[in-house]
Amino acid sequence: MKTITKILATSVLVTTLFAANPFYGGVVKEVIHAGGYTYLLVQEKNAGSFWAAVSSVGVKVGDEVRFQKEFVANKFHSKALNRDFEELMFASNIEYKVK
Repeated sequence: MKTITKILATSVLVTTLFAANPFYGGVVKEVIHAGGYTYLLVQEKNAGSFWAAVSSVGVKVGDEVRFQKEFVANKFHSKALNRDFEELMFASNIEYKVK
């Protein structure tokens, strides 16, 4: 019975975390690799575009991506790129489909 309770509790926790942290995504329009991160300019379907940073990954322009937002940094300066981003989403759990 304890095992079933632990499994159910874990399932509820994971479901809650994913519900509180939805996936974002779209088509990659620009890719920059620097400082252990991959910076992606993502065009959302039927919406605007935004910059996201994920741990270094082999995504290419044209790939479809989705990931979970961890936090958004406003007026973020990347030392590795010597570039300012008005808004940069730091994300995790990236999935991508190669075009």
